[in-house]
Amino acid sequence: SDHLINNNENKIRISSCVCEKFSIQLSGDPPRVSVCHCFACQKRTGSVFGTQVRYKDNQIISQTGQYSTYVRIGDEGNEITYKFCPNCGSTLSWKISCFPEDTIFAVGNLSDINIGV
Repeated sequence: SDHLINNNENKIRISSCVCEKFSIQLSGDPPRVSVCHCFACQKRTGSVFGTQVRYKDNQIISQTGQYSTYVRIGDEGNEITYKFCPNCGSTLSWKISCFPEDTIFAVGNLSDINIGV
């Protein structure tokens, strides 16, 4: 299920990994919030579903720290590139080739998970 919410441009959120060596600063509210129960999201989260927010790339303010990437092909043939911390392994974000202007973030890594849903 997804929800579209209004963008509060003054809101700043930080997505950070468990060890806090990799972080991404975001501006505003995400234009899309979704929950997915596909097998890949279950594997990524270790849960029965993943909750994520989609930000426009122009809402990314800065990125600090080192990251590694992992690329896989999704069920519909799209390339999905994950950014994760090489130290603790936390997945911070991913991009899907069919949405080139969007970056997706795991809700649990956000400094403020009050996303208006």
